[in-house]
Amino acid sequence: MDGMFLINKPINWTSQDVCNKIKHLFKAKKVGHCGTLDPFADGLLIVLVDNATKLLPFIQDYDKKYIAKLKLGIETDSLDCTGNITKIDDKKKQLDRNQISNVLHTFLGKSMQKPPIFSAIKIDGKPAYEYARKGINLNLKSREIEIFDIKLIDFKNNEVLFYVHCSKGTYIRSLANDIANKLNTIGHLTNLTRTAIGKYSLTMSSKIEELSQDKLININNCLLGIKKYCVNDNEKICVLHGQNLHINSKESLLAVYDCNNTLLAIYEKISDNIYHCKRGIYRGNN
Repeated sequence: MDGMFLINKPINWTSQDVCNKIKHLFKAKKVGHCGTLDPFADGLLIVLVDNATKLLPFIQDYDKKYIAKLKLGIETDSLDCTGNITKIDDKKKQLDRNQISNVLHTFLGKSMQKPPIFSAIKIDGKPAYEYARKGINLNLKSREIEIFDIKLIDFKNNEVLFYVHCSKGTYIRSLANDIANKLNTIGHLTNLTRTAIGKYSLTMSSKIEELSQDKLININNCLLGIKKYCVNDNEKICVLHGQNLHINSKESLLAVYDCNNTLLAIYEKISDNIYHCKRGIYRGNN
């Protein structure tokens, strides 16, 4: 059962809860998700099953799109609605849509972002949130992110509803906190919906209760974000042995298929017209 499910993750489920459910429903050996969604968030979660889990490093690199709601004037330790209130700013702010839109616009492009302490980033083998729950202060390193697009959808009752299209690794909770700070106040995220991962959209997904095997996307059709390259029979032998290929292409990555549309491997460009096998997918016996 090699393939991918597009799931509309419900609120109050962890991403791992979804994986466990799928593993139980379909008796799968391996199940993994691409891009964690916090329990308070909903929206698109990509779940890979069995041999398709080999594709996880490539699919999780896709950019993401979200609809988020930021509540101004109240700060929590987790930067979202599940945390404890740590600060309240009761000073009235005269904010309007133009001011907020202008501030949102300043986040476009590349920047360094510090992850929230309540995150799944591993520190000495443990997720950061385990340290945070014990009151242990961590100085998490900032990492480069990119905001491709960000727009104000609505502003009322001191709540900012906005859309964001961002690179992998972007924490929307941290982004919301930074937005509040630039508005000279504090805030926390109250709602978050992921609407797209790469070329996969929420409209293509299924609810947990709707899952069936016919919802599974075959492993040969999982990689919408990587250009397809078909090999002949002689080249296929090279691929099955993990050997380099000579390909005239400008792409950094290629999804290599045989003439039967079977996904064989992911190849990476290492020099002019030389591609190296980055990840073997099919070896003829799986």
